[in-house]
Amino acid sequence: MTIYTVNSGVTSTGIILGAGDELDVLSGGTADGTVVGSGGVEQTDVGGTTSGATVLAGGEEDDYGTSFATTVNGAGALEYVNAGASASGTLVSS
Repeated sequence: MTIYTVNSGVTSTGIILGAGDELDVLSGGTADGTVVGSGGVEQTDVGGTTSGATVLAGGEEDDYGTSFATTVNGAGALEYVNAGASASGTLVSS
């Protein structure tokens, strides 16, 4: 289990999350191309940005900030867009 934090002014690229892993994108931070596998969670806080994430079966993306071009792929793959958050270009496939 690993918890990654993307702070303001920082961009993460291509992080792969597995069971028990979490990526927290704080205000002013950006995560590009994250792959969220089963049991992994990517959370974008207010003011944070996620782009090009892929959420696989059993993975979860929680959006409180801004999300662009997420691919949600497979049974049990979840993207939550919470109040005040923005998500555009989401692709849902099986």
